Amino acid sequence: MGATLCVLLYVVASVFTSAYFMGDTVDYADSIVLHLAGRDYLFWEFGHLLWRPLGYVLFRIAAPLMRQSGVQDATASAILVLLALSWLGGLVSVLSLYGILNRVCRNKWPVIFTVLAFISAQAFLNYFHTGAPYIPGLSLVLLAVYLLLVQGKKDKPSLSMALLAGASLAGAGLLWFPFVLAIPAALLAPLLLLGFSRQRLRLSLLAAVVGAIVGGGVYFAVMAHIGIHNVGEFRAWMEKTSRTVGSANKGISKMVFGFARSFINMGNDGMLFKRYLLHDPLNPVSVVDLLRLSLWKLLAFYLFLSFILLSLVTSTNGRRLLILFLINVMPVIAFAIYWQGGDPERYLPLYPLLFIAVAWALDSEQVRRLFKYPLVLFVLAMVVSNGVMMARVRLNRQQETSAARISELVGTLKPGRWLFTANWQDELVNFNRSFPLHPINRKSNLRVGALISPGEPEVVHWQQEFAVRTQAIWSNGGDVWISRRLLSPRPRPEWNWVEGDDPRVSWNDLYRYASRLEVGQSVGGEDGFVLLAASEQNRRLMGEPAGSMDR
Repeated sequence: MGATLCVLLYVVASVFTSAYFMGDTVDYADSIVLHLAGRDYLFWEFGHLLWRPLGYVLFRIAAPLMRQSGVQDATASAILVLLALSWLGGLVSVLSLYGILNRVCRNKWPVIFTVLAFISAQAFLNYFHTGAPYIPGLSLVLLAVYLLLVQGKKDKPSLSMALLAGASLAGAGLLWFPFVLAIPAALLAPLLLLGFSRQRLRLSLLAAVVGAIVGGGVYFAVMAHIGIHNVGEFRAWMEKTSRTVGSANKGISKMVFGFARSFINMGNDGMLFKRYLLHDPLNPVSVVDLLRLSLWKLLAFYLFLSFILLSLVTSTNGRRLLILFLINVMPVIAFAIYWQGGDPERYLPLYPLLFIAVAWALDSEQVRRLFKYPLVLFVLAMVVSNGVMMARVRLNRQQETSAARISELVGTLKPGRWLFTANWQDELVNFNRSFPLHPINRKSNLRVGALISPGEPEVVHWQQEFAVRTQAIWSNGGDVWISRRLLSPRPRPEWNWVEGDDPRVSWNDLYRYASRLEVGQSVGGEDGFVLLAASEQNRRLMGEPAGSMDR
C-alpha cells in the first residue's frame, strides 16, 4: 500500500508539474542524431560517459515506434527517448528510497512524508522531467543502497545482489561522474545503519571491487576506442568535453545559494542575491529588497539543515547516521565550491543520505519534537513553493510569453538564420533550449545564440567569436538578427543581466559594440530584433582587433 501511494505521488507530480530548465537535453539529442549521421558532437563525454550511447541504442530501438506514432523529426524522437528514460529513473528512485526508508523507520508516516519531500525537492522535481542523466544516475545510487541494506539484514547475503549493487554504483558514475562522491557513503551504509559485521563488510567490499572493475573497465575501453593513450590526451579530452576550466560558477557564495536552490525554488531571487553581492551599479539591490522577497527561503533551508544535524548529534543512534551523512556531504560540498556550485543538480549525490536522515529524525523517539516541527514545516513550504513555481499551467504561460516575443520574427526566418541575445541568461535562450518540443522550436528555423556566457573561457574573445560566427553565417547565405536589448545603454532589471557577474565584460562593452553595427529590418517592437546588415562597414568593423570597436 505504501509503495502504491508513493508511485501515485510521483505520477501526480509528473502530471501537474514540468521542468523550468531542461539542462543540456537538446545537446544530448543533437549528439545522438549526429552520431547516427556519422558526425561526432561530444558523443563520448567524460562527465556523462554512457548517457549519449545509452540514448543512442534506445533511440535506434524506438525509431520505428516513433515513426508509427507520427513523430518524424529525428531530434524530437531522441528527446522523447531521453525524457522517457529520465522519467523511469525517477520512478526507480522513488521506489528504491521507499524500500530503504522501510528498513530504517518503524512507522509509515515518516516514510511517506519523506518520499513526498524527495519528489518535491527542486532538483529532483525539475530533472526527472528532462532528458538529462542526473535522475537515472541517482536512481542507480539509491538502488545500490537498497540492495546492500536488504542483503545486509540476511544471515547469508546473496553474492549476485552484491555484484548488482557494485555495477549500479559504477553505472551511476558512468552516467554522471560526480556520483562517485556518493559511492563511499553508499558502501558504508549497511555497516553504519545496520551495525558492523564481517558479512556486511564482505558485502560492501565485494560491491566496491565490482564497481571499480566495471567503472574503470568502461572508461579504459572508451579511451582506447577514441584514441586516448596518455595523461595529456586524457586531460585534453576531459577539459574539452566537461568544460572544467575557466568557470566563474564556483566559490563558497555560489555553493551557499546553489545548495538551497537544489531543494527550494527561489525564482529569479538568485539573480537578486548576485546583484547584491556584486554591488551591481546598473540594477542595485539592497538588504531591504532581499528581505522583502524570498531571503526567508534561504534562511529556512539552512535552519532545516541545522535541525537535521541537531537531531542526529543529540541521539545515540543518530550519531552513526551523522558520520555516514558527513562522509557523503563533505566531498559533495567541497566539489561544489570548486566547480559549478551554483547548479542545483550538483547536490543530487547527497540526496540519498539527506533524506534517510530526514526520515530517521521524524521517526525516532530519541529526537525531540522541538526538532521535528521545523523539518515538517520546511518540507510543507517546499512542496507548496515548488509546486506553484513549477506548475505545468504556469510554465506553459511562460512558454507562450516567450513564443509571442519571437512569433513575428519566426515568419521571416529561412534556413541558416541565427538570432543572438546578450547572454545565455536571456529567457529566449531558455525557451529555445528548455521547451524543444514547442511548435515554434520544432517547426521554425530558429537558432538562438548569445554574445557571451559569463564564466566561460571564450568570454575573453567574445567579439572575435561573434565576428567569426557571423561571417560564417553570411558566407553560407544566412542572416544574423540581434536583440534590440543590445542597443539599450542600460539593461532593465528583468533582462537577467548582472553587472560584474563576469568581470571580463560589462554591459557597456556590449552596448558600444552593438551600437556601432549597421542594422536593417526591425521586427517585434521595442523588445524585438534587428537584422544585422551584411555590409562592408560591418565586415570591416568585425575584422578590427578586439577592443578597437570599443573606442
